Amino acid sequence: MGFLSFLSKLLGLGRRFSGTPEQYLAMVRYIAAKNNPAYTQDKLLHWGETFQKIMNVKLAHYADFRDLMAKGTPDVSLITKVDERYEELETPAGPQESALRGKCRSRRGRYHDQPG
Repeated sequence: MGFLSFLSKLLGLGRRFSGTPEQYLAMVRYIAAKNNPAYTQDKLLHWGETFQKIMNVKLAHYADFRDLMAKGTPDVSLITKVDERYEELETPAGPQESALRGKCRSRRGRYHDQPG
């Protein structure tokens, strides 16, 4: 499951976040950290509010994203699964992976040496 698959799963149908507010907080923190590992609270607030403008997020017991940041505890269960999947994808698959390293895949699916 790639990053886009992860987001589409969380968004569900239409642009709606289908997780809990705590999962939303964890997702926003994850994306902010991927963008800039040294993000500030102001940047996190900006990310959270921006995502709320493009998708429907139900914050349940929180007044707004700032309140969620202050009172909520991020639920990193889904983020942990995504990180595990990324590690699997980044780990070489074995001899076949090594044999293909340095090769380009053509439009027809054949591998050839990379130019220059």
